[in-house]
Amino acid sequence: MIRKLFSPSGNPVKKINPSNAGYKLVMETEEMKSCTVLIVGGCYAGIAAATTLLALKDGRPMPLASYGNFAHLKNSPRIRNLTITVLDERDGFFHTIGTPLAHIDPESASNMWKYYAGFLQLQRPDIDFVQGSASWLNSILRTLTYLDIHGNKKFIKYDFLLISTGMRREWPVAPRCTQKSTYLEDALTHAQIIKAAEKEGVVVIGGGAVGVEVAGKIKMQHPNTRVTLIHSRGQLLSNEPLPDEFKAQALALLEAEGVEVILNERPIIVKLPDQRQRIQMKLKQMTTSHVFWATSRTIPSTSFIPENFLNKNGCLSVDEQQRVLGDPLSFGRIYAAGDITENRSIRIGGGAMVEGSIAAANIYSSLLSMERLGFSLVLAKLPQVYREPRMSLSIGRNAICYQGGHAPIEAGPKLAEICFGADLGWQSETCPYTAVNLDSFIDSPTEILNTLDLGEYESRS
Repeated sequence: MIRKLFSPSGNPVKKINPSNAGYKLVMETEEMKSCTVLIVGGCYAGIAAATTLLALKDGRPMPLASYGNFAHLKNSPRIRNLTITVLDERDGFFHTIGTPLAHIDPESASNMWKYYAGFLQLQRPDIDFVQGSASWLNSILRTLTYLDIHGNKKFIKYDFLLISTGMRREWPVAPRCTQKSTYLEDALTHAQIIKAAEKEGVVVIGGGAVGVEVAGKIKMQHPNTRVTLIHSRGQLLSNEPLPDEFKAQALALLEAEGVEVILNERPIIVKLPDQRQRIQMKLKQMTTSHVFWATSRTIPSTSFIPENFLNKNGCLSVDEQQRVLGDPLSFGRIYAAGDITENRSIRIGGGAMVEGSIAAANIYSSLLSMERLGFSLVLAKLPQVYREPRMSLSIGRNAICYQGGHAPIEAGPKLAEICFGADLGWQSETCPYTAVNLDSFIDSPTEILNTLDLGEYESRS
């Protein structure tokens, strides 16, 4: 039975019908001592949502306010009883965009993983970071079951839920560890393998975005190492809905870095007794010291979610306001953002952050409409530009950027500094072009990460 919507006084409030036919916003409002927003997944979408909610609660401008229409929340009331819980499998925020550099350069690896406890701006009593793995969602009871780091079963009650668990990718495309200390051991070992491959070279299998960036970074860090990228199709980035010109320029930039690119080949890899590997192709064969597989499958991190919420690919369907579809009884209580949503044409960190900010703003608006009689529910929509194919790639010391539609394709080393800096977008001081207006580079990791207002970071061992 659809639950009724009540005001704090107990009087019925008019139901609000969203644009999705067959769904109604389901909420009941009572005077609550506290209201909990649970965020499952603390990467780009999750951390953007958390900082957005904190800003709105504090009466501060939203960090990503320029990336959507949030006029209805300007000078909005402050919900002082709002608390946030972030559940994440890792003990810190990992800058996934920096993976191609982190797994080649040990010093970069340490910088790419930041303990949640180190962000001073997030050390406050109304936000709690819990390390654990989500195991089951009960949308009727609004309860999430999870396993803590010791394997103990625990529960979290929520009023609103944001799911931003992303996709699982195999090592070394993504970390396989949940603790920074063990991850650094992994990254150091991998970096040493790459460094030791100078004599026989490195072969990267897969010409998608990961393969292109990894090959470019290996050559940049180890210019004397032979680096070969092998792709099964006739052009790089063949699975991405991008202009042919973008793909051709990416190839040219990669070759200009000194990477040999072989297309239309599905190699057979044979391990040799001396630890080398033989690469057998139709037209040639070669030996190499190391093979980097950039073709790992992506699996939605949605195993804890009931099947009625998931589409055929295991992802979550959302509307323009980031509300999860599939269950009318919980509609309006559960949001999703980032890679696990089916609306993403190309999965990029900047877009995930904007989606997380949209979801958080709409959760806050929903709370206002529940707790404060007379505050009408207005929900922000994800701008259409974030549903269009677009991409920025770091290729060695260069970058290439396409912002969708009729936007020009731009490339070059200066663009690399603007969009990525020296560490693929993690530190603001790495970008010397601070006077440049970056609004046109909507996917710039440097620009978007620096707007999150995470505060100073205190290093912890």
